[in-house]
Amino acid sequence: MSKHFNEAVEGDDGGLVICRGCKARSTYAAMPNGKCPTPYKSDRALLDESLAREQALQQCLTAANERMDLLEPENTGMRTDAERYRWLRDRDLNSIHLGGVFAGKTPQNIVLNGEDLDQMIDAAIQSAEGGEDDH
Repeated sequence: MSKHFNEAVEGDDGGLVICRGCKARSTYAAMPNGKCPTPYKSDRALLDESLAREQALQQCLTAANERMDLLEPENTGMRTDAERYRWLRDRDLNSIHLGGVFAGKTPQNIVLNGEDLDQMIDAAIQSAEGGEDDH
């Protein structure tokens, strides 16, 4: 902490003075004692601090934008995979008879869609992660 930085408000002959840091009010006859809890900083010092904070924030923003640019292709790929899966998931169970792409399970030879397809995929993933064979 530093000493109070007093500024005359009402005349220089015993009038009101205010600390530019902590805003303590006093007179020239009875100046504040002790150290100022919020020392005064010049406009230049405040500007320099603000510019340093702005520069740090700009660096963070630049890094975030660069990371976002790196994630965009991955996001596009994941979105395409999700759209493909939704299309397959929503296929009519009669797709096998109509021809075209469908999801099924062997050796039962059943066509799957909707929640049934979700559950079979989840079970197959869990089985593969557990090292078990889902046949």
